[in-house]
Amino acid sequence: DFSMRLRHIAHLPRLFPAPLAVDSVVYIPRKTNWIRHRFNTCNFSFILSGGGEYRRGDTVWPVEAPCVITQSPEHYVEYGPCGAWQWWEEFYVIYNKNKIPLLRRIGLLRPGVFAWRIKDSRPIRMQLTEIREAVRNGEERGGADRLDRLCELLVMDGILAETNPAPDRDEAAVLAICDHLHTHSNERHHNFNALPRQHGLSSSTSRRRSAQLIRPP
Repeated sequence: DFSMRLRHIAHLPRLFPAPLAVDSVVYIPRKTNWIRHRFNTCNFSFILSGGGEYRRGDTVWPVEAPCVITQSPEHYVEYGPCGAWQWWEEFYVIYNKNKIPLLRRIGLLRPGVFAWRIKDSRPIRMQLTEIREAVRNGEERGGADRLDRLCELLVMDGILAETNPAPDRDEAAVLAICDHLHTHSNERHHNFNALPRQHGLSSSTSRRRSAQLIRPP
């Protein structure tokens, strides 16, 4: 069954090496604890039932299944069940951080998009059935190759199933500015007039859209 907590597959031989080889897959049927961590990997977490909260910098995102949240080395994150939910069900795919440039280049890791809701968890669960079989047969000939491609397809379909419309130009610019500030958090001085202009916004528009998009934790 799919009750395993963690399955490492990075070490398994590949007959047909895929550019996006998976390091590990994890299934947690009832996650109850909070994670407070800066990951050294790039992860896609599919929240299949339950809910809670996801925090990245000053951004607080309400988690309500079905949805996807991501983790990467650029950001310290905190997330877990809370409020009306005591637990959530989660499956996630772990990629080595050296895959991040490729994930960005092919559009699976999108600038400023760290979480999104999906229309229906049923297609995702159907794919997880295939992934479960691939995990079982991971050490057989071609098993790891199949798992790599199934996980890539899962992430792609998770994006295609997004319920939220793509951010408008102003929202995308604000998210890009936030990413820049978090990535360069060690710098002492930021020009908060020049940064919006670099992304095609006025300072007043940047402040207004930031207030709409970001609420304090």
